[in-house]
Amino acid sequence: ANTMAVVTEVLGMSLIRCSTTLAIDPLKRTQAYESGRRIVELIKRDIKPRDIMTKDAFENAIRVDMAMGGSTNTVLHIPAIAREAGLDIDVGMFDTISRETPNLCAIIPAGTNEMADIDKAGGVPGVLSRLKGMVKDGLTVNGKPIRQIAEQGRVLDDDIIRTLENAYSYEGGIAVLKGNIANSSIIKQTAVEKEMMVHSGPARIFYTEKELLDAIEVKSIAQGDVVVLPFQGPSGAPGMPEMLTPTDALKGAGYTRVALITDGRFSG
Repeated sequence: ANTMAVVTEVLGMSLIRCSTTLAIDPLKRTQAYESGRRIVELIKRDIKPRDIMTKDAFENAIRVDMAMGGSTNTVLHIPAIAREAGLDIDVGMFDTISRETPNLCAIIPAGTNEMADIDKAGGVPGVLSRLKGMVKDGLTVNGKPIRQIAEQGRVLDDDIIRTLENAYSYEGGIAVLKGNIANSSIIKQTAVEKEMMVHSGPARIFYTEKELLDAIEVKSIAQGDVVVLPFQGPSGAPGMPEMLTPTDALKGAGYTRVALITDGRFSG
């Protein structure tokens, strides 16, 4: 949810700082009122979502997603939104942008920072200011172009939102993998321990999430195993469920050297 709020802001479809302002912050009420006022103004000016959500805007959104180490769910959601806007965005664009965009934020689970920390450090405008040389211009609902927002952004904590030269890593948060298992797959590489970047081990196959969770509970999985959980994707599990529970269970049980491969949806 946090990632998609950030994506919405970078697409130009929400007010500045709206994505990182905490729900309990009194500023939220002001943002809500101003959002309504801006909607009326945009309608009067006949500015439509497709005028704002251009291909350049989607590229900007993916770039900030990579810089902040956002959810892998964006690889599903961003192309779906783009399709409604009449645009074609595929996993290849994520791969290209990730390879050229440093990871500037270490947000849980890739680090210890929370969205509140990002907000205090400068929010999305702060991240955009770091990336301003890569940001493509376009309209936003704010009444000012995205490049202007990037130029005016300020970072108040260089460790929370790092510089390009002092990035947490020199590639973005999501990597696209290809091989004999799948034509393309994704991994949140910024959340992977360095010693697990290259790994081989015996495959342990489970056909339901419950089977896997039961195995974790009785500790029948060994360090070094490669857990495979198939049939959780669009043609298998109704609703394409999110496979976050197994990773939390593995981590909670102390498994630090177990890989998980699934065709299910993934976040975190």
